[in-house]
Amino acid sequence: MANSGSFQVLTELETPADHTLVTNVIFISRVVSIVQLTDGIQRYQSSIIIHILHGGTKDKSTGHWAF
Repeated sequence: MANSGSFQVLTELETPADHTLVTNVIFISRVVSIVQLTDGIQRYQSSIIIHILHGGTKDKSTGHWAF
């Protein structure tokens, strides 16, 4: 089974400080699982996962998140 996900920031609130203050960050990850069956047929299973994170900060210089 192979999993691949992508994350997209939908809402963020910026402050004039060095860090970006995020009160509510919503990540939507689309995970597509490929299952190899015994008869050689690949079955694709797609699922949408929504993550809500609170109180995170994003370093503008590196782009990394800290929670």
